[in-house]
Amino acid sequence: MSGHDLGAAKVEELVVTILSRASSADRFLLGLAGTPGSGKSTLAAYLRWRLELAPIVEMDGFHLSNAELELAGMLHRKGAIETFDGHGLLGLLRRLRCQREDESILAPRFDRSSDSCIPEAVPIEPSDRIVIIEGNYLLSTVAPWTSIRQVMDLCVFLEVDPATRRQRLIRRHMSFGRSNAEAAHFVQSNDERNAAMIEQTRQRADLALEIGHASAVQPPDGCAIHAEMASLFPEEPPQGQLEGS
Repeated sequence: MSGHDLGAAKVEELVVTILSRASSADRFLLGLAGTPGSGKSTLAAYLRWRLELAPIVEMDGFHLSNAELELAGMLHRKGAIETFDGHGLLGLLRRLRCQREDESILAPRFDRSSDSCIPEAVPIEPSDRIVIIEGNYLLSTVAPWTSIRQVMDLCVFLEVDPATRRQRLIRRHMSFGRSNAEAAHFVQSNDERNAAMIEQTRQRADLALEIGHASAVQPPDGCAIHAEMASLFPEEPPQGQLEGS
């Protein structure tokens, strides 16, 4: 079996597990955790398609603003756990856990092109039985993040080869204006520090999964979400093409 087929098979097993565990729930909160560049957003978008168009709550939607970070002298550490509003995310998840039948909840979303959060961008209705939450620090033991794990019904930790992770992150940073050298430096000085912390939380997950290449979780051509995923997750470059890998 090829690496692509093996990754796809693992994802299909995950879908079966989620549907089985969520079958009797009015609200099922699914967490996707992992290091930067592990494929959380890719898998979340695919699962949205497979799981009744489940809405996605992004931890990145709870980034502190660049102005706040600059004032605190922490802009260079953007992406570290202390640069997020953990209390805000926990509060939203608790609201989702006991959402009223007449209540529509709006979650924020992070816009990479503007490097800022868009408030009230993701509507979540009482009829949305499954809600996907994705982010780096969902399994952290640091307060208030440690309580987030307790709110979720199932949490999956995405594993990734470190070299692949670094290459993906360098490509991501370059796509938003950094040079190859600048991107490689940011990954080494910031993203890798965060990844080391996140790896230590893996044992708090219910399941661990490595999907490999993004093609293992691509919806079929013609699916409404396919074009969106293609624009968000372009093909990965050949090994060795980028610095820092």
